[in-house]
Amino acid sequence: MPDDIIFEARKWGTEVYSSIQMYWHLHVFMKEDRIQEHAQAHNSRKGAKVVEGGMLFEDGTISPISDDDFEPDAHTIILSPEEITVNLRKAGQTHNRQMIVVSSTYIELILRDFLRVIFCKFPNRMYDYLNEGNGGKGLVSLKTIVKATSISDLLDSLSEQAASNALKGKLKSQLNNLNRIAPEQVIPQYLQDKLIKIVELRNRIVHEASQVQISEEDVGQTLDVCLELIASLAEAAVKCDISLDIPKDQDEEFPF
Repeated sequence: MPDDIIFEARKWGTEVYSSIQMYWHLHVFMKEDRIQEHAQAHNSRKGAKVVEGGMLFEDGTISPISDDDFEPDAHTIILSPEEITVNLRKAGQTHNRQMIVVSSTYIELILRDFLRVIFCKFPNRMYDYLNEGNGGKGLVSLKTIVKATSISDLLDSLSEQAASNALKGKLKSQLNNLNRIAPEQVIPQYLQDKLIKIVELRNRIVHEASQVQISEEDVGQTLDVCLELIASLAEAAVKCDISLDIPKDQDEEFPF
């Protein structure tokens, strides 16, 4: 089997946590007072045109501007503070919805990585999820075998393939497969329900262009669910005698 079988709980946790930090840093500028401040600043330029030497206002005065202050090819400023406010709020909602999509992607990648590690540790568990398109289970083509540089390389490649096959279909089916493949892990039902809700919401946003309203709190809770998933799978990995990418001298059990 492949050497150094490790579930990278810390790596995934760090990625999710970094997304949380970047989200909150950006949304400091999406608070209502900052939106109003930005809208009023633009209102002072309403009706202005960019001309040589600066901005030409409706009263005929020209105000010098720097290269960084205004785009050279900017059009006449015609939006009211109210319109700018609405646009900024919509932009915030668009970002919030995209964070749901990002969280769903994390869920998919984390589950796949965990299953890959489980299959590397227990190759026999791949049997039901290996096929070369001929309908047979547990079959590996000669082409795949010859392509591998070693048994370790072959098992790693097959683990990737089996993990992808096990995670096809709706998330509920994927979680059922996970329970069969790795009975050592038990994702609590409340956490499974949250994961399914996130993925279903993601599908509505991506496939139906849903304009569902997502709050900052919703985004934070969604990313927290990803961290819960990582912690749950890390515990399962330890039960399976699989190493984690966490230094042994760490005080916390599963620090992210």
